Amino acid sequence: MRHLKTEEWVKIFNAYDDFKNRKISKFEFEQISFSIKQNYWNKESLKRMLRKRKMYNLNTQSKTGKASKKGEGVGRRKGKFLTIRELIPLKMMKKMR
Repeated sequence: MRHLKTEEWVKIFNAYDDFKNRKISKFEFEQISFSIKQNYWNKESLKRMLRKRKMYNLNTQSKTGKASKKGEGVGRRKGKFLTIRELIPLKMMKKMR
């Protein structure tokens, strides 16, 4: 079975809502979903569809890959690296304490 587009999932979800509200029959719901996904529902696929409907909360667009990219100068600054000459006096100061 191929992956469905967002618009196709919305059509299936709307048809399922109409079926649950008794606006269309089970046969009509199966015909609508078959015309979209070219496959009939079995018990597992219906459960997956209902889980997907709950997770994505109807009509929510996927945000994958749409995050803004970091520009230069954005983010944490790198720590200052100390040279060996700078470290030796610091170690001596700690020993004196």
